[in-house]
Amino acid sequence: MKDPIRSPQQLGALTRLVAASSRKTKTSLTLSGNLLKVIDALAGERERSAWVERAVRAYVTRQLRHERRARELELLNRHAKVLNGEGDDSAAYQSVWDAE
Repeated sequence: MKDPIRSPQQLGALTRLVAASSRKTKTSLTLSGNLLKVIDALAGERERSAWVERAVRAYVTRQLRHERRARELELLNRHAKVLNGEGDDSAAYQSVWDAE
């Protein structure tokens, strides 16, 4: 399944949502038994929800950052010829540096 392409506004809105605190909502997740045992060993049964929330928040933050960087790289690549030309043009105006 291919990831959807999000606009900069959508990425910004999602980034703000993941960073903002809000009321807790009860939900039900289905996890493998082995994964649940590992989570309980790391977090303890009483802290399971908080641990899972921190893990998901960290993962979502990384995914959003990855999408934002991929979008920026695509924009840079799309405009590379013009940007490189401008850089070459401005370099022509710089004086020669003598390393004496």
